[in-house]
Amino acid sequence: MIADSWKRANAGRSGRGLPLAFLATILLLGGLWWAVAAYGNASADEAVFVRYVIDRQAVPAWVTQRDLTLRISVGSASGVWAWGDGRPLAVRHDRDRGLVWVTTAASEVLLAAQGAGISADASVGDYALAALKDDKLWAYSITFDDGALSVYSHAWPELTRYDYRAGIAVIGQWLEREDALAYNYCGPDELRALRDVGWSIFNHSYSHYNSPSDITFDDAWRCQEAIRTQLDGYRCTVFTVPYTNREWVPVIDENHEALGLYLMQLMSENGDRLTLVDDPILLAGRPFRMGRDDIKNWVKDGYNYFGQAHASAMAGRHAWVSLHGHSVLYDRDWCALSESSASLYHAYGPAGTDEVWVAPADEVFQYLLTRSYAQVRREPGLPRPLGPQVRAPITVVYRQGVDGFTGWRDTYISKAEPVRNHESEGRLVVWAGGDMRSSTLIRVALPPMEDAVVLHATLSLYAMRHTNTAGVDLTAYPLSRPWTSEQASWLQARVGEYWAAAGAQSVGNDRSGEPTATMHIENCSTVERWHTFDVTEMVARWAADPEANHGLIIEGPAHISKGTTFASADHVFEWMRPLLVVRYGWPTEGPILVATETPTTTPTATATASPSATATPTATPSPSATATRTPYRVNLPLLSRARKSSSF
Repeated sequence: MIADSWKRANAGRSGRGLPLAFLATILLLGGLWWAVAAYGNASADEAVFVRYVIDRQAVPAWVTQRDLTLRISVGSASGVWAWGDGRPLAVRHDRDRGLVWVTTAASEVLLAAQGAGISADASVGDYALAALKDDKLWAYSITFDDGALSVYSHAWPELTRYDYRAGIAVIGQWLEREDALAYNYCGPDELRALRDVGWSIFNHSYSHYNSPSDITFDDAWRCQEAIRTQLDGYRCTVFTVPYTNREWVPVIDENHEALGLYLMQLMSENGDRLTLVDDPILLAGRPFRMGRDDIKNWVKDGYNYFGQAHASAMAGRHAWVSLHGHSVLYDRDWCALSESSASLYHAYGPAGTDEVWVAPADEVFQYLLTRSYAQVRREPGLPRPLGPQVRAPITVVYRQGVDGFTGWRDTYISKAEPVRNHESEGRLVVWAGGDMRSSTLIRVALPPMEDAVVLHATLSLYAMRHTNTAGVDLTAYPLSRPWTSEQASWLQARVGEYWAAAGAQSVGNDRSGEPTATMHIENCSTVERWHTFDVTEMVARWAADPEANHGLIIEGPAHISKGTTFASADHVFEWMRPLLVVRYGWPTEGPILVATETPTTTPTATATASPSATATPTATPSPSATATRTPYRVNLPLLSRARKSSSF
C-alpha cells in the first residue's frame, strides 16, 4: 500500500526515484513520509520544527483560565502547523508580516513552518507573549452591579448579538431569597444560565449597606458562601466594591486570601481613566485594584473611553477599560449599554478594526497573571506528520461595493404604495403598524468558504431617522421564495410573480413563521446610529445550503405606529451602507500525537516571569530575546505544493 501511494504521488514526475536507504530513514521518522503523502501537504520545501515548553507552576493556583497567546516569527513560510500537548491548534498566519499567532492553555506547543525560503539560518521561531489574548490591542470589561433581573432579560440578549460577555456582581442576601425574582433580582437559575455562556459572577457584599458597621469581613464572607452554595461551588475571585466605598479596601486587602478575592473593582487610585497592562501584574500581598466608571459616561464631555484606549494602542501601550452598569431597563442603563456596544462593535470590534478583546474582568485579569508568571523556553522540536493545516477563526465583512463585494440586494415594500418599487432610493424603511406599514427585504449572496462553519453572524443597519420616540421591536424572518430587488413591491416578489399574501405575509409560502432575530429600538440620545441583528443561525443555514438563501424580511409589530429609515446598500456614503459580519471557524479536533524522545541538549530557557510571587518578573521577551539554538528541520523530498495560497 505504501508503494502504491508513492507511485500515485509521483505519477508524471521525471528523474530518478529515491534511494531505498533514504526511504527507510523517512519511515523511521515517525511515519512522516506516509502521513504527508496521505494528506497531500508534502512539498520539496523544508520544514522547521520548534518546541515551546510553557511552565505555569508559578501562576497562582486559583487561576483557572490559563490561556497564553504566542506571537511567532515564521519568515517566508507558506504553511504553518501547531500542536498543543499533541492536539492540533488553530493558527492565525499573516504571510505579509511573516507572523503567526497561537492561543493555548497547553504546557507544550510544537510549531512546524514550511516554505521555499525556510532554512536553518532563518529567524523562524522567535517569539513573544502577547500582552492580551489573541494579541488584541486593548481590552474592555463591563460589570453589572447588584444582580438586577434586567441584566438577564435585557443586557444578556443585547451583548449576545455582538458575541460579548460580561460580569454580574451579586448581593448575597438576594441570591439566597426565594422571592428574588419578585423584587427584580436574578435568582440562582438566571445566574447559572449566564455562567454557562461564559459570564462571570462577582461578590458585591452580602447586605450592600454602606454604614461602617456593615463593612466587615463577615459581610464579604457571607456573600462568597452564598455564591458558592447557590451556584454549585462557583469560586468567585472578584470583589466589586459597593458604592465604591474605600472603607472596604483594608477589609479586603487584609483578608483576600481567606476570602479568595484577588481583584478589587473600585475607582482609580490616581485619577487615570485607563488601566495600562504592559508591565507584569504582581499580587504583592493584596488584591489588584482596577478603576472603573459608569457606563453612562462611556462618552462624556469630549472624552471617549474607547477612543482613548485606541489612541493608547496606537502609541504602543495596551490599555484595559472597565465600565459598570446597574439596571438595564429601557428607562435606565439600556440606552448607554446599547449605544456603547454598537459603537464599540462597529468602530473597534469585528465590524471595524477588530482590535478590542471584550471579556469579563476576571478573565482578562487571569490572562494578565498567566502572562506575568509563566515561563517559556524554546528548543528544537522533533518532526511530526504535518496533516491538514488548521486555520484560526476569521471575520469577513460583506458590504456592497467594498473589497469587490457585489452580492448585496435590498429594498423595502410599502402598503401605502402597493405597486411601487423603492430599490433606487438609497434607503430602507420599516414602518410598524397602520396604513403606512412597510417592510425591508435583504439578501446577501455569500461566497463559498470551503470547509468552514459559521460561528457568529450579525446584520447591521444604520438608522438615519425615526418618526417618533416610541420603543419598538423589529423582527427578521427568513424569506421562502425568490424575489428581485429592482422589481419587488408590496404585491409582487418580481415581475409576474405575486406574493402569496400582500406584503410577503404568507407563512410557508412567502416567509418562515419563526423569527430568526429581534432588535429593539428605543428613544435613546443618538438617533443616527447602528442597530444590529444576531443572525447566526440563519447565516449558518445559508452557508450550508446556498439554494435556500432567499434573504430575509424585517418588519415591526402591527400595534405600534413608528417608522425607522435606514441607509441601503446603494447609499451614497459607503460607511453608512448595511453590513453582514460573519466569523468563520474550522475544526481543530484531531489525534493526539505520541511524543518522541526530547532532544538531549536543552537550550537555555528564556524566562518571561519570575516564579516567585514577590519578585519582579522580567518583561515579555522580544523576538530577539529567544534562545539561540537552531530549530530542528527536516527536508521533505515529496510532492510539489498544490495548496491554496490563501492568507489567514
